[in-house]
Parts: sequence; C-alpha cells; structure tokens
Amino acid sequence: MASFAVTILLAVVWTLSASGQWVNNFDQVATFECTHGRALYLIRSIHDNYFEDRIWQFKCRTAYTTTSCFWTEFLNLWDQTLDYNCPGDNYINGIYSVHDNYYEDRRFSVKCCAAGHRPLKWCYLTDYINDWDGEMYFEAPGGYVIRGLQSHHDNSREDRRWKINLCWVV
Repeated sequence: MASFAVTILLAVVWTLSASGQWVNNFDQVATFECTHGRALYLIRSIHDNYFEDRIWQFKCRTAYTTTSCFWTEFLNLWDQTLDYNCPGDNYINGIYSVHDNYYEDRRFSVKCCAAGHRPLKWCYLTDYINDWDGEMYFEAPGGYVIRGLQSHHDNSREDRRWKINLCWVV
C-alpha cells in the first residue's frame, strides 16, 4: 500500500512539474529561466484587482542554443513603457520581475540566449495578448521563439497590456 501511495505521489509531482506552475505569489518576485537548449514559448498570467498584481507561469521547449546567454538590467521604470528585443540572433530564455506596492507595477529583466548559428528571420510583433485586468495566455507557434516584449502600464487600472515579438528560427 505504501509503494502505491508513493507511486501516486510521484505521478502527481511529475504532472505538476511538466504542466508548469505559478512562479510567484502576488506582490512577490517572479523568476524563471529555461534550462540549456530550451526557449520560452508559453506565457500565462492572471491579474488580481485586490493585489493590483499578476501571477505568472512560463513554459519552455527545445531550441537551438549555445551557452552564450546574458541577463539584462531592468528594462522599464515604474509605470513606464517596456519595449525590448534581444539583440542579434538572441531570444528570451528567462524572465525576472519585481513588484512595488506603491507604484502597483512590475519591473522586468530578461535572459537572452544566442540561437547558435541559426539566424532569426520573419520577426513580427503580435497584437495585444491580454486585456486590462484580464487573463493572459500566449503560446508561440512551432518554429518561433520569443525575441522581445512590449508593454505599457495604465495607472487607473494598475495593469499592463502586452505584445510579443516573435521570430522564426531558420
């Protein structure tokens, strides 16, 4: 009986880790990075009006990478626009974010990784992937990586709307 319970517990843990989990609680630091050879492809977030903040979930999939990666400094000031693309043939492999209760906003940093000797082509900016105070769910199409992020903050709603810069890995 004990081994059956352990088997069930391991199956549940594996399912939860494979499906992705929230990487933060409201008003807390959010940090996530893909393992070597993988790229961020899924971004999900839920906004809460009480906390005026979002919880985040990310997923990774196999990508063409080298070990050449770097973290940016913060990409936005409080309540200001964020508009960043990883340079050259780099894509986003990780995200770090802090929340401030005075500004009711987040600042973001990303980890960019080189796509090896594979160029990024046919890049485009999506339409908004979320509404104010709404759930966000974005999944990059197969063959595409997330190269950049764009968002702007609204003080009356204390939320951000997001667009994603995608590129095809040739």
